[in-house]
Amino acid sequence: MELSVLSDDGQAIHVQVAGSVSLDYLQDKPDPLADLLGENAYTRFVLLDMHSVDALDSSGVSWLLSALKRFRSDGGTLVLHSLSPIAHDILKILNMHLLFNIAQDEREAVESVQGVTP
Repeated sequence: MELSVLSDDGQAIHVQVAGSVSLDYLQDKPDPLADLLGENAYTRFVLLDMHSVDALDSSGVSWLLSALKRFRSDGGTLVLHSLSPIAHDILKILNMHLLFNIAQDEREAVESVQGVTP
């Protein structure tokens, strides 16, 4: 898994996740968002572009759920968008689409946080 900051417009941080979101990566990095964005990451709007995710296992889903919980407790917002077919299918099969704020594309993700204060 590779995380990279695409942009930070002051309101939202656009982060791309690519590759395999799995135990292989997450066992060595329990909090990759905080590693990338710093401890205040969970107080912000983070738009997570998932179009380049090519695998998502139970550890990856668990990481996403942990991040969502932390965003909610710290006052931030996590929006997943542009899901790859594999990420979409796995989240749908597990009914995770009922928990996560999922946007079809970046434009929809940006619109979902405009005018909202984290």
